Amino acid sequence: MAAQALSKFGTEIAWTSTRIVPPFGRSPQRKPNRLSDCSIGRFGLLALSMDVAPYRLFVLRHAHSSWALPGQRDHHRPLDERGKDDAEQLGRVLASECLSLDIAFSSTATRARSTLDLVAPGFQSIGKTEWLDELYAQGSDAYLSAIKSAPEAHTVLIVGHNPMIEEFTMSAVREDQEAIDRLRAGMPTCAFAEITCDNGPADIEAGKGRLMRLLLPREMA
Repeated sequence: MAAQALSKFGTEIAWTSTRIVPPFGRSPQRKPNRLSDCSIGRFGLLALSMDVAPYRLFVLRHAHSSWALPGQRDHHRPLDERGKDDAEQLGRVLASECLSLDIAFSSTATRARSTLDLVAPGFQSIGKTEWLDELYAQGSDAYLSAIKSAPEAHTVLIVGHNPMIEEFTMSAVREDQEAIDRLRAGMPTCAFAEITCDNGPADIEAGKGRLMRLLLPREMA
């Protein structure tokens, strides 16, 4: 059975032989709801069928943060009120899509952890969460290494920082000039990108990802 959806930019996508994949790793407690309660939503994608789902990678830059206080380490900078509002709004947008994550990766920095905590209620379930110092302290290669560490996952979220998050996202779709042009405008705080591909992290590493949407806080207000 084929499933069709419209991206934020009005591009029609058709997938054949797709299915909803059960959560990666352990089976989490799911929020009570029926499939009929799920909708494509304002920006969402819905793919249902009986075979293999496309790989879906969600890339999220942490929300807006305060400047470090005197004596405070950069790693410990908290979200400010704008950042909290943006992250909560993104969670509300995602809640209409009934998305489940197999795994989520996040930087250990306070502002990244807090962003994930505020966005997480927008997902039906998150099978596993890993907090990685490398996503704060190392380059964009650490983001690729993270997703490669979960080869069985089909729906993945990664939360991190600039400039690494932009470099990683652009590298993942580097064969698509239209996507590169879109991303050159930058990924502000709490920007959320969805990338799909057919062969998981191997396609992401090869730059064969497809940018399905890029949500910016000002567009979600």
